Amino acid sequence: MDNYNDVINDHVRELIIVYKKTNDQEYFKDILQSVDKLLLKLIHRARQKMPYIKDVDANDLYQIAIIALYKAVEKMPAKEDPNKIPAWISSYLMAEVRKSYRYLLKEMNCLVEFTAYEVFSSLHGGFHQEPINTVDYEDFYKKGIITDVEYRTMMEYITTSKSINELADKEGISGPSVRNRVTRAIRKMKKEIKRQSLMLKFKYGLRKEK
Repeated sequence: MDNYNDVINDHVRELIIVYKKTNDQEYFKDILQSVDKLLLKLIHRARQKMPYIKDVDANDLYQIAIIALYKAVEKMPAKEDPNKIPAWISSYLMAEVRKSYRYLLKEMNCLVEFTAYEVFSSLHGGFHQEPINTVDYEDFYKKGIITDVEYRTMMEYITTSKSINELADKEGISGPSVRNRVTRAIRKMKKEIKRQSLMLKFKYGLRKEK
């Protein structure tokens, strides 16, 4: 198997050398065809490492992989060790995926940050010195901070294994619409939590020492 991979890597390097000399796109197509299985393997690895791209269409990810391959080929030294070619491609592919879907990571971090947020118990009536570490999502809904649709969609997304696309099919709307409902609810609740926290800090944390 290793010998087979060595042959593939040598072949790809030769194609890269010719492509860089001629800039003939047919050679790039040959490079792409030669590393197709590697790209699919790397895309699968990217999904495992970056759970926030779980709902991204496979064809879109493959297009990102092609862009990454092009950049890797352009930057790769002509005399590079053939065995390092997969590492070059992997590095550029991972970087391109992170760059292209940074907004999804931001949304996921928003969700993770919120679910771990220290919510002051004043939201549930009364002040205690120690904050609690759980979130009563229904409380925000009952207080009218988030809408019924936002609450229902957010809860189903958080508490089930359904993807954005699966929820979109169930609701009969687009994936971005589902995503907007969830992130909009999170932003509203975080804003309310911060407002309550500031009120508590003002009331209990700004007393001057004599």
